[in-house]
Amino acid sequence: KLPVYPEGMHALREMYQNLEELKKRGLRTVAQTITDAGIRMPFVDRPALLWYLKEHPDKAEGIFEQLYRNILKSSEASEDGRMLRKGYTDMIPFNCFYDGGSLIYYDQEFSEDCCLPAYIMFRAVYYTYLHLPGLEEYLPQERLKEKYGLKESWEAFKDREEAFVRENRNQELYYRFWE
Repeated sequence: KLPVYPEGMHALREMYQNLEELKKRGLRTVAQTITDAGIRMPFVDRPALLWYLKEHPDKAEGIFEQLYRNILKSSEASEDGRMLRKGYTDMIPFNCFYDGGSLIYYDQEFSEDCCLPAYIMFRAVYYTYLHLPGLEEYLPQERLKEKYGLKESWEAFKDREEAFVRENRNQELYYRFWE
């Protein structure tokens, strides 16, 4: 991964650190090295978790459970136990490989302090069903919303996510590009 502009190296350093933190917490990650030019990772000959779910929708419920356990393991809990001290919000099937029952994370660009694990789980469910609408017939999204306590916060999380995407893509400035 190389930054398009030198200013982008800051984001690559954060991505590198996030992945290293997940590794320290006992999660599997893609090996990486960082230089002044960028991040180097090996080719991983495993399916992205999103595409594995497309081919094996019957495994989805167990995989979401494993993903949730990993989210909880990724950071210390806050004093009240409801939040993660640091939430790695890219712990979603789009940024993960599947290796025979194990999840291998990569591209952990975004994180936030004092993050609800439910928000990360929302992102995992939301983006998975956005890309794999056929998964609904094997595992109704409502079941996951119920299981992970997302029903009442779903719309608020969705609004938060839309605001994040708008800001991240700088849509006001680059609206012509995004159109």
